Amino acid sequence: MKQVCVLGNGQLGRMLRQAGEPLGIAVWPVGLDAEPAAVPFQQSVITAEIERWPETALTLELARHPAFVNRDVFPIIADRLTQKQLSISSTCRPRRGSYLPIAASGLRCLIV
Repeated sequence: MKQVCVLGNGQLGRMLRQAGEPLGIAVWPVGLDAEPAAVPFQQSVITAEIERWPETALTLELARHPAFVNRDVFPIIADRLTQKQLSISSTCRPRRGSYLPIAASGLRCLIV
Protein backbone atom coordinates (compact mmCIF):
# COMPACT_ATOMS: atom_id res chain seq x y z
CA MET A 1 0.00 0.00 0.00
CA LYS A 2 1.30 3.47 -0.89
CA GLN A 3 1.72 5.89 1.99
CA VAL A 4 1.43 9.67 2.20
CA CYS A 5 2.26 11.68 5.32
CA VAL A 6 0.44 15.00 5.53
CA LEU A 7 1.97 17.57 7.86
CA GLY A 8 -1.04 18.94 9.71
CA ASN A 9 -3.96 16.98 11.06
CA GLY A 10 -6.80 19.34 10.30
CA GLN A 11 -9.86 18.93 8.13
CA LEU A 12 -7.92 18.68 4.85
CA GLY A 13 -5.71 15.92 6.22
CA ARG A 14 -8.77 13.95 7.32
CA MET A 15 -10.43 14.46 3.93
CA LEU A 16 -7.28 13.26 2.15
CA ARG A 17 -7.23 10.18 4.37
CA GLN A 18 -10.83 9.35 3.50
CA ALA A 19 -10.23 9.94 -0.23
CA GLY A 20 -7.08 7.79 -0.24
CA GLU A 21 -8.66 4.68 1.25
CA PRO A 22 -10.57 3.50 -1.86
CA LEU A 23 -7.45 4.16 -3.95
CA GLY A 24 -5.25 1.97 -1.77
CA ILE A 25 -3.31 4.95 -0.42
CA ALA A 26 -2.72 5.18 3.32
CA VAL A 27 -2.78 8.87 4.25
CA TRP A 28 -1.35 9.76 7.66
CA PRO A 29 -2.33 13.25 8.87
CA VAL A 30 0.41 14.19 11.34
CA GLY A 31 0.14 16.77 14.11
CA LEU A 32 2.90 19.36 14.32
CA ASP A 33 3.85 18.21 17.81
CA ALA A 34 4.15 14.50 16.95
CA GLU A 35 7.35 12.67 17.81
CA PRO A 36 9.35 11.81 14.66
CA ALA A 37 9.70 8.17 15.79
CA ALA A 38 5.89 7.80 15.79
CA VAL A 39 5.45 8.98 12.19
CA PRO A 40 5.77 6.42 9.35
CA PHE A 41 7.49 8.83 6.96
CA GLN A 42 10.53 6.79 5.89
CA GLN A 43 8.67 5.03 3.06
CA SER A 44 6.10 7.77 2.44
CA VAL A 45 5.58 10.68 0.14
CA ILE A 46 5.38 13.80 2.31
CA THR A 47 3.26 16.91 1.82
CA ALA A 48 1.55 19.45 4.05
CA GLU A 49 -1.92 20.88 4.47
CA ILE A 50 -0.68 24.10 6.02
CA GLU A 51 1.61 26.80 4.66
CA ARG A 52 3.50 27.70 7.83
CA TRP A 53 4.63 25.50 10.66
CA PRO A 54 6.81 25.95 13.74
CA GLU A 55 10.28 24.48 14.03
CA THR A 56 9.86 21.24 15.92
CA ALA A 57 11.85 18.01 15.87
CA LEU A 58 9.32 16.60 13.42
CA THR A 59 9.15 19.56 11.04
CA LEU A 60 12.94 19.84 10.91
CA GLU A 61 13.26 16.15 10.07
CA LEU A 62 10.49 16.20 7.45
CA ALA A 63 11.85 19.38 5.81
CA ARG A 64 15.13 17.56 5.09
CA HIS A 65 13.45 14.42 3.78
CA PRO A 66 13.86 13.88 -0.01
CA ALA A 67 10.28 12.59 -0.31
CA PHE A 68 8.80 15.95 0.76
CA VAL A 69 7.54 16.56 -2.75
CA ASN A 70 6.55 20.22 -2.51
CA ARG A 71 8.80 21.55 0.25
CA ASP A 72 10.31 24.28 -1.94
CA VAL A 73 6.90 25.74 -2.74
CA PHE A 74 5.83 26.48 0.83
CA PRO A 75 8.12 29.49 1.44
CA ILE A 76 6.67 31.04 -1.73
CA ILE A 77 2.99 30.43 -1.04
CA ALA A 78 3.26 31.33 2.64
CA ASP A 79 4.08 34.92 1.63
CA ARG A 80 0.77 36.51 0.58
CA LEU A 81 2.42 39.21 -1.57
CA THR A 82 4.39 36.63 -3.57
CA GLN A 83 1.22 34.55 -3.83
CA LYS A 84 -0.70 37.49 -5.32
CA GLN A 85 2.12 38.27 -7.74
CA LEU A 86 2.12 34.66 -8.94
CA SER A 87 -1.62 34.90 -9.51
CA ILE A 88 -1.39 38.16 -11.44
CA SER A 89 1.48 36.98 -13.65
CA SER A 90 -0.33 33.78 -14.56
CA THR A 91 -3.72 35.26 -15.44
CA CYS A 92 -4.93 35.25 -19.00
CA ARG A 93 -4.50 38.80 -20.31
CA PRO A 94 -5.75 39.22 -23.87
CA ARG A 95 -3.29 40.72 -26.32
CA ARG A 96 -4.44 41.66 -29.77
CA GLY A 97 -4.15 38.66 -32.05
CA SER A 98 -2.92 36.35 -29.30
CA TYR A 99 -6.13 35.19 -27.68
CA LEU A 100 -9.63 34.26 -28.77
CA PRO A 101 -12.51 34.41 -26.29
CA ILE A 102 -14.14 31.05 -25.60
CA ALA A 103 -16.95 32.06 -23.28
CA ALA A 104 -19.35 34.91 -23.87
CA SER A 105 -18.26 36.39 -20.56
CA GLY A 106 -14.73 36.74 -21.89
CA LEU A 107 -13.33 35.26 -18.67
CA ARG A 108 -11.81 32.27 -20.41
CA CYS A 109 -9.47 32.60 -23.33
CA LEU A 110 -7.55 30.40 -25.69
CA ILE A 111 -4.00 30.98 -26.85
CA VAL A 112 -3.84 30.78 -30.63
